Amino acid sequence: MNRKIKSPIPHKKLLRIALNYGSIMAIIGVVGFVLNNVFAGNRALVSVISIGTYVAAAFTVYYGIKKFKVVYGSLSMRDGILLALYIGVISGLIISAYMYLYYYVISPEAIDKVMEHQREALEKLPQFQNQPNKIEEEIAKFRAGFPYYLLVGPILGQSFIALLAGLTSAFMLKDQEPAR
Repeated sequence: MNRKIKSPIPHKKLLRIALNYGSIMAIIGVVGFVLNNVFAGNRALVSVISIGTYVAAAFTVYYGIKKFKVVYGSLSMRDGILLALYIGVISGLIISAYMYLYYYVISPEAIDKVMEHQREALEKLPQFQNQPNKIEEEIAKFRAGFPYYLLVGPILGQSFIALLAGLTSAFMLKDQEPAR
């Protein structure tokens, strides 16, 4: 009775690499967030920083998948996509924690700036012109949902970026099956 003992942690070898590269992707995301806040007045620079952050995050996923293939010798599409999603979720969790701390501990006045920016955007819409009560209702709804956005938004965003990067990376790096 030679039975292989199953690990209590599923995909243990994927998680080792995902923790490392998810942390790197989170650092890139947090640095991008901070730089966007610092240069908030310059729209062109904010756009360049955002694009650079997305590209760097995609390359982080690519290198994580490449590292998995080098360490374990082979890569299937399934492993590549799972690894990318793990990297994205881990990164999103770290960024969510940072953003929550930023808006509620480090710089609570930043929430007022966000709400003022939202108010200005709503005032420009035709359906809200000359209706200040309706604008205030929308701002109240936005303020009530803001903590949930801070927790869920980065996780979904980072997972989506990682999934796109993981699909292309896994397709490029997967083991080739011989033609029949």
